[in-house]
Amino acid sequence: MTASNALSKIGIIKESVIGTTPATPTLDSQRFSSANFSLTKPELLDDSKADTRQYLYTKTGNKTVGGSIDGGFAHDNYDTLLESAMYNAWDTDELIMGDTIVSLSIEEGQSDINQYKINRGCVVNGFTLNAPVSGLATISFDILGLSQAASGSSVSASAYTAQASRQPMTHCGGTILENGTAIGVVTDLSFSMTNNLETVHTWGECDPHSLVPARVDVTGTMSVLFENSTLINKFVNDTESSLEFTMEDNDGNTMTFELPNIKYTGADVPIATGSGLRVITMPFRALFDATAGSTLVITRS
Repeated sequence: MTASNALSKIGIIKESVIGTTPATPTLDSQRFSSANFSLTKPELLDDSKADTRQYLYTKTGNKTVGGSIDGGFAHDNYDTLLESAMYNAWDTDELIMGDTIVSLSIEEGQSDINQYKINRGCVVNGFTLNAPVSGLATISFDILGLSQAASGSSVSASAYTAQASRQPMTHCGGTILENGTAIGVVTDLSFSMTNNLETVHTWGECDPHSLVPARVDVTGTMSVLFENSTLINKFVNDTESSLEFTMEDNDGNTMTFELPNIKYTGADVPIATGSGLRVITMPFRALFDATAGSTLVITRS
């Protein structure tokens, strides 16, 4: 029997010790649209000559585990992955950036052929959130791990714990505050954060030794209708500002992303051929805000 994408599933659980799945675990089902986890090893080709045009030896080198989980954004369905990205735990309904690693065991399951792949020591390197006016909001997580193993059985002691069923979110009913004031001329909004993780290898072992984060980058782009020069002048004058946007689903659940300290890094207003709207493209970088104690603050209702 050949595996079907329609019968794939993802299960996750937090690790107490990085790289070690808890004993007799029950994994939580993870919402996703697509996912990919790969173990890669570079080929180390020996160039020895032996009176022939043919190669004699090859080996593989250091192992690297990398993956991604993408899906339609929805209330509280990505909370654990967001904790790993932010190096912190939810404080009631607020999540700010921290310095404590949150590692995960992430299992890919294929129920139609009973095949499973467990990825251990996984840490979210970053995520990208897109909230367009022409479709569903989506989120994409970039993940690095320490090990991967395939098996004919799940590590989960019982069936995955189901997530709450949530409606996907769109911009409809949402709000955007620019420097604390509602702005109604945004046509597109996206931002990314990355921990700039590095996989560390040490002598004598091809498996990764550890994952080490660097400084966090939070950048994004907002597109707005060209109605005045207010935002353009914020870029020209190097003026500090802030962004806060909230999305709401059909059941009234909300997710808010606040960037309390941003600087615009561009303000491009091209004149296109033909007719149509003129739009300002405003890339930005978010910086640490002392009052909020974070570059990014995520709040759930």
